[in-house]
Amino acid sequence: MDFSYFDDDFESLLNANPEVLDECDFAAEVDLAKRSSNSLVEFISSIDFGLKFKPYSVQLSFMRKLFETLEQNKIGIFESPTGTGKSLSLLCGSLTWLNRRRNNHIEKLERTVAEKTKIIKETALENWLEEYDLKAEAQKSLDEAKTEVDQIRRVQERLCKVKSNFEDFNKKFILGKRKLLDTATLSEDDNNELHDNDSELLIDYESEDDLDAASEKTVNIDERFDDEPECILKPKIYYCSRTHSQLAQIAQELCKSIYEESTTMVTLGSRQTLCINESVRKLKSVGLMNEKCLDLQKESSKVKKSDHGCSKKKKSKCPFLRRDGIEKLADEVLYIRDIEDVLHMGTAVHACPYYACRKSVAAADIVLMPYQMFFNKATRNTCGLSLSECVVIVDEAHNLLETIESMYRFEICFQKLNFAKQQLQQYIQRYQSKFSAKNLLHLRHFETVLKFSANFLEKAVGKGESYSINEFACLIGIDSINCFKLHEFIEKSHLCEKLRGFTSRAEKYVSDQAEQFSVGLFHLVMSYISCFTNKIGDGRFLIEKTPSSSRIIFILLNPAAFLEDVFKEARSVVLAGGTMEPISELKSRLFDILSIPEQRIVQFSCGHVVSNKNILPIILHTGPGGNVLKFDFSSRTSAAIFQELGNCLVQLSKIIPGGIVCFLPSYNYEETVFQYLKKSELLQELAVKKEIFREPKTASDVNSVLSKYADVVIKFGTNNSSEKNGAFLFAVVGGKMSEGINFSDALARCVIMVGLPYPDITSSELKIKMKYLDEHVSNNKNAAVNAGREFYENICFKAVNQSIGRAIRHKDDYSAIIFLDSRYRNRKLWSKFSSWIRHLIVEADSFSTACNSLKKFYSQFEDTDDTSSTSCDEPPQWFIENVQETFFTIQYRFKRITVLLRKLFVKQNFYDKPATVALFAQNFIPSNNVHNLCKPPNTTTWIIFHPYIKSKNAN
Repeated sequence: MDFSYFDDDFESLLNANPEVLDECDFAAEVDLAKRSSNSLVEFISSIDFGLKFKPYSVQLSFMRKLFETLEQNKIGIFESPTGTGKSLSLLCGSLTWLNRRRNNHIEKLERTVAEKTKIIKETALENWLEEYDLKAEAQKSLDEAKTEVDQIRRVQERLCKVKSNFEDFNKKFILGKRKLLDTATLSEDDNNELHDNDSELLIDYESEDDLDAASEKTVNIDERFDDEPECILKPKIYYCSRTHSQLAQIAQELCKSIYEESTTMVTLGSRQTLCINESVRKLKSVGLMNEKCLDLQKESSKVKKSDHGCSKKKKSKCPFLRRDGIEKLADEVLYIRDIEDVLHMGTAVHACPYYACRKSVAAADIVLMPYQMFFNKATRNTCGLSLSECVVIVDEAHNLLETIESMYRFEICFQKLNFAKQQLQQYIQRYQSKFSAKNLLHLRHFETVLKFSANFLEKAVGKGESYSINEFACLIGIDSINCFKLHEFIEKSHLCEKLRGFTSRAEKYVSDQAEQFSVGLFHLVMSYISCFTNKIGDGRFLIEKTPSSSRIIFILLNPAAFLEDVFKEARSVVLAGGTMEPISELKSRLFDILSIPEQRIVQFSCGHVVSNKNILPIILHTGPGGNVLKFDFSSRTSAAIFQELGNCLVQLSKIIPGGIVCFLPSYNYEETVFQYLKKSELLQELAVKKEIFREPKTASDVNSVLSKYADVVIKFGTNNSSEKNGAFLFAVVGGKMSEGINFSDALARCVIMVGLPYPDITSSELKIKMKYLDEHVSNNKNAAVNAGREFYENICFKAVNQSIGRAIRHKDDYSAIIFLDSRYRNRKLWSKFSSWIRHLIVEADSFSTACNSLKKFYSQFEDTDDTSSTSCDEPPQWFIENVQETFFTIQYRFKRITVLLRKLFVKQNFYDKPATVALFAQNFIPSNNVHNLCKPPNTTTWIIFHPYIKSKNAN
């Protein structure tokens, strides 16, 4: 039977009745969703995710689950151990979904155009009014669909043109065939011009109701550079991580997929990262840089007298704020994967990378940015980031809640408050007669806040009491001041900038300490006032007093409130990490508080790519002398526990080959243990088999220590005649080496965890947080009975999981993980371990039993060459991560070498370009000719970074 006539009539009826159409469509979608869940899984299983090499099975499972999560608008928690290709899986899985989604959307628009055109041309009803209404509605839909299709096509055509010209750009700027122009700076006259009269320091705030009158008119960059509204490609992917170095790694991972050529990507950052104007970059705080940049944009109506007495207008003073340059750079950055190349391109074409990157967001498929930018709603709005229909990927999300807390945490000491009060009083006294009555009132309110706060802090006892926002405002006596209007006045009048300028003039008359206080001080004070405008309410003020100083601290207790808009507006949010355990905290402190239904949450955890036989996690509850190992607060500093620990480490060092990384709970405890071992001569015994290294407290020394440590591991790993068999590294949980550092292969044949790194239970901040969670989260029927205690334990095991994740970095790696503390035997705590390790944990009955297990474990790999890999099909993940970290520390004249290295990574060829070793040579002196790659002065440097390559290939 032919139903075509019925179908046409039915569609006409539905089109004439939008309410009926919506109900039918919704019912059909629900029915289809129920019936097609299996077909969706079948469809996803057939997808090619675009990797240039055969993916691991865990990568395929990861990408398929990710695709399904995005397709179904869900919230995902994805855990994939380091070395399993997590970053590449996130990129390929999400980009595959994005391309399919966009293609389907364009096809849907084209169908709409065809259908509405047919209605307009062929519809003929007896009732001409009904026909008119139907055609008018169809015409409206047709126009909207055509407009959107045209906008998308125009963007696609423009990007194709940019892409076709990108090869020329690459030759000119990336390969260095065009000489880079020197960074332009303001002339001395321009710099002095900012302060050549007092009018620059005065406030022009005239109306509380008109915010535009708060200051001189500042250029709206987006309006200035746009002749017409730009089509924003949707959906798009927002990819967030903690640091720019991590984002750089993500950008380079794209090169391993077929999406490398077709994907547009941009990295957003602060002015501190992207500004190339030296007059701005030389400032010491982000706040000052922002103020300076805005000042340079002003199209000021103020008049400056020339040398001849004539009046003339000041012009925009930033040489990089050029429309044509910014528009050109905005197109080019979509295909530049290295943020350093963006900076040099901006310098070359005299265009601002900061605003070019913001402008390029509209045409980007993926937008990379650090947490601090993305999770600040005001910053998102400023950058024009719309979350509607888009996907948010949060990498390294294991500390997401802590990151939000730290973003809004604030503290200020009495000395800074008092100095700010004194400077403000001098400023008011100097210009009092020139302020309007309203502005003077605002300044007096500002003075009152600082004065009363400083007085309160000076007299406070500081016994760890905490106060709500309203309680604290009443306590110090500023409850009658409208802090919302005061904060608005400070911000819109650029008062911080004016006070900084006023203070700078007087710095030559004040002490060095005062000069140090003044840098960024007024932005700090502004942040203090913003604490009183916190609309969330779940914050506490805490007073801490020490013999040398006293501080006001603001603590955010409910970080979920600042994530609500992200989860509400975005299509899907994916929280990913090498280890996401314990996940219970995310559920109780985030999803339950935001009332996210459990059926919308998808949890995925994949196993490690390494075989189970390559991992030996073992719990040691006694030492060689049979004494119980329990490093709790009451016993961890006893001589007996130190002696048993020392004997334990000495005996283990005789069994374990290569490198041992021993994590201790804190820097203070590491110092105490080290000094005891030194005095008791146990350190000398340990040094017989292992050369000793310690984690430095300063970040600048970390690379040097790691390099020497790795050098020793490789040296003794290939020298069978030596009594030493490797190196021993004392590290600290939560320190520089517990996250982001990859101890692959012989660098960590064993990781030792001494004790459980619980935070200080006497900490006032910790007590406040635990109390808050007990009162608010424990009352939730889905939450733990004692949320405060759960939070306390989660802090510990997050740190443990991160530390033990430093070892086992690829499928051929192997390592033992030893937990030295009897408390690890509590099986209730095992659920907090990463899923890839918890099922492998074994408890040793005695120290001798553990030693026998270790000997048997390492005997499996005795025939393995510890300085070469069994397979070099592709560079290990740890190697790429460490090298990418190195890229950011290398001057631009080394850029040619980094480009060459990236090409080698993609080609998976390490043997035909030995000259690249020069990049890592300790005493490598660059030639003025960047194309003249020097031979390496030694062969061990390369092996430190890539021990898989045989020494003959490094010669």
